[in-house]
Amino acid sequence: MFLKFQKIRILIFFLGLFFLSIYNKQKIEEKVSTFILNTFFKKVRNHFHERIIIKHASINFLKKELVFYDVKILDHHSFSFIHFSKCKIHIHNLLYFIFINSQYLIIKNIVVDNPSFFIKKYLREKENNILFFIKNFLIHKKFSQNYFMTCSKLIINKSNIKYKNYNNYNQEFQSSFSSYIRNIRIDNYQIKASISSLQSKGLFRKKNVFIKNLFCNLIYYSTSKRLEVNNFLLKTPNSYLKGYITLFQDKKNKIPKIDMRCKIFEGSKLGSDLGIFFYKKWNFDYKIFVRCFIYGQFYHKKKVLFFYNVLIKDSYKNKLYSSQIHAIYINQKLKKIDFLKVYIQFNLS
Repeated sequence: MFLKFQKIRILIFFLGLFFLSIYNKQKIEEKVSTFILNTFFKKVRNHFHERIIIKHASINFLKKELVFYDVKILDHHSFSFIHFSKCKIHIHNLLYFIFINSQYLIIKNIVVDNPSFFIKKYLREKENNILFFIKNFLIHKKFSQNYFMTCSKLIINKSNIKYKNYNNYNQEFQSSFSSYIRNIRIDNYQIKASISSLQSKGLFRKKNVFIKNLFCNLIYYSTSKRLEVNNFLLKTPNSYLKGYITLFQDKKNKIPKIDMRCKIFEGSKLGSDLGIFFYKKWNFDYKIFVRCFIYGQFYHKKKVLFFYNVLIKDSYKNKLYSSQIHAIYINQKLKKIDFLKVYIQFNLS
């Protein structure tokens, strides 16, 4: 009986040690997790100048994965213009970024669920808050030239966008979109990304346009304020456009101006959903196939467009070719249009 009692005591002792070790292990893991999360938050907040607020977070060391809940990003007026209910980040060099070099971040993937974007263009400001954020916080001039961040995959699920221009109260719209973006690279001077998939409804203000898919490769140069959109492909229920676009600011001109270079490849189709941007009374069933090169100059209230080597064919097999077309828009209304060397063929059958 005594030996049996001793065995029970020994068993209870070892069970106590076992549970104590588990408890201590959990305590140690919690302390390490808290320390790493706090260190990571400190570096991220310093990078964004204390403009990010995270209510709760968790970490998985084995997967090198961070999960953030209720994330808010503040703009330069301390307004919460980006909100994530949940954001999951898999960082390839997590410990290296935290303890060795915070100017070098390699992200394997980011998954963002139900984000909200509140884009504002404040009174007497030239840029909206998201452009200001990208140029002043996402691209840092103060870091060395070796600073960069990469992200192999970014998935945005069911996001909402609200836009308002306080310089023009007519410019206001609401939209939603989901997107899959690959090969993101951000350094001191440029942003690169490939949009593999984007679906949206209402992304164009005041137009109920549904984007079935958008694909393109983007490069933005922060010093020259130049945006290149290559391998551009846009699909809507009634339209199909492919080509490339380049936008840049003309700093030599005294009046603020944005220049555009655009080529629309052969095979592109313009239907009623995008056609209403060019002609408000566009017939619902009318479609045209277009190929051209476009040079544009965009001022505050005036837009000048030059079309070269234009070939247009409609669904009734009528054709129009022009070596040059010049169009002038003032306050979004067509004021003048000139055609040079025009050839028109009508299908009378």
